[in-house]
Amino acid sequence: DYEVREVELTNPEFDAEGNLTGYESINKKLSDGDPTVIAAIAKGSTTKENYSYSVSYEKGTEKSTASGVPAGGNVREDKIINTRSGGIVMSLYKMGTKDPLPGGTFTLERFDKATQTYVNEGTYISDENGRITILYEHKIDTEANYILTQTASPDGYIGLNYPVTFSVTSADEIIMNPDVNKWHDWDKPASTDKLIAYINVYNKPYSLEVYKFDGTSTGVGGLKEAYFELHRGVKGGQGGIVKDYAPMPGYENLVTGDNGIITGIDSSLAPNNYYLTEKTPPKGYTGLNGDVIFAITPLGRLELISSPVGSGVTLDEGEYGDTYRYLLNIPNYKTDQKALTVSKTVTGRFGNKAYDFGFTFTTTDTDETEYDYEIIDEDGNPITGLTIKSKQTFTLRHGQKAIFTLPADTEVTIEEFDYSVSGYTTTVAVDSEEAVAAHSVTKKISTDTQFAFTNHLDGLVPTGVSLPVGGMIALALLILTGAFVTFMNKRRYEKDL
Repeated sequence: DYEVREVELTNPEFDAEGNLTGYESINKKLSDGDPTVIAAIAKGSTTKENYSYSVSYEKGTEKSTASGVPAGGNVREDKIINTRSGGIVMSLYKMGTKDPLPGGTFTLERFDKATQTYVNEGTYISDENGRITILYEHKIDTEANYILTQTASPDGYIGLNYPVTFSVTSADEIIMNPDVNKWHDWDKPASTDKLIAYINVYNKPYSLEVYKFDGTSTGVGGLKEAYFELHRGVKGGQGGIVKDYAPMPGYENLVTGDNGIITGIDSSLAPNNYYLTEKTPPKGYTGLNGDVIFAITPLGRLELISSPVGSGVTLDEGEYGDTYRYLLNIPNYKTDQKALTVSKTVTGRFGNKAYDFGFTFTTTDTDETEYDYEIIDEDGNPITGLTIKSKQTFTLRHGQKAIFTLPADTEVTIEEFDYSVSGYTTTVAVDSEEAVAAHSVTKKISTDTQFAFTNHLDGLVPTGVSLPVGGMIALALLILTGAFVTFMNKRRYEKDL
């Protein structure tokens, strides 16, 4: 229940630096809104004068700063605010509220009728209370217009894109054109504040999203698993802005989610020029052939500077209540798809038609790129929904086919890695070409293509020499004939005896 109050002293004494060294007595405790007189040197003057200030108090909320402290906390921060009488308070708030915004930068100018020029009154940055400045010693003249210009907004906010112009009458009234969009207004203070006016400036929070979608069909929507990296713009040798060679830390491997939005690019980006590079497009789509270059201005405005010719990149923006939304739309277009069919045939008397022969699928694309394929079994039934990456394997048995869907001009190598099992010989035929003895084939798939693998296995005689089936039958007949002749000769010999 402690409270601190400012007091008025009787006959206070100060040293040369203004430090209190003594006083006769405490005259009174100052309540909220009470005036007090302080001797000070005003900005632009060299003479100390007495100025009247009003005092106000803000009681903080108790909070804990250590573990084990009972509920209710053990720390409270109170504020005692002295406001000089006769001032015009300028503050920055979040749009539609009185939530203070620190970090906004402003300049204040005044039009001087005598010289017909604008006099710089100062540059200010809003503090934790949103306070920009308090204007004292103002000129009382309806033609002595003051111009408050915002030059930078807090991160994630859009600032004023035009200045606030006002003047002060001899009756301490503010003349200001009203803003129908409510980016600024002014209030007449309570009588206890001893102020002329509160001029309030509002900044609007904004959201930023980058959306990757199917530009070929309106029904597909967002595309997942498109990979990007984000680079800053840096000063070039001729004083211009160029792309930094290295991606921003933490932005080297951005990816779109299921909704097509790039995770990690949002309103937290500081004002700068940015280069968005698409590293890998979604499977089955053609990637961008250049960078999307955009800028975030000091006032929080997003500008699309350039994009690859014919890319179809657009920027949508608009109001969403008290929030502004930027949506950078980046389409991808489907590639020309080609089919690669890999078939398996097993021949020979001892060929095992139930054996699963293994193959390796290899492309020149990144190992993370996935391709769709399906298996057609010997009865013609498809097994769909399969995917494969470069250097992964699949199996086929007699009569089966693997059909891969690939972007046109993809270079593929299909290698049978267990072709030599139990003495099989392997041939490969590409489309209508003659089969050749080989266990792998490499080809750029520019049209629908077929690789026909054939494995052949005959029987083995004891000598290890392979014979065709017809030869084995002839050998068996020859042996039987010899046995029969031997038997008949034996009977004839016995009869002769």
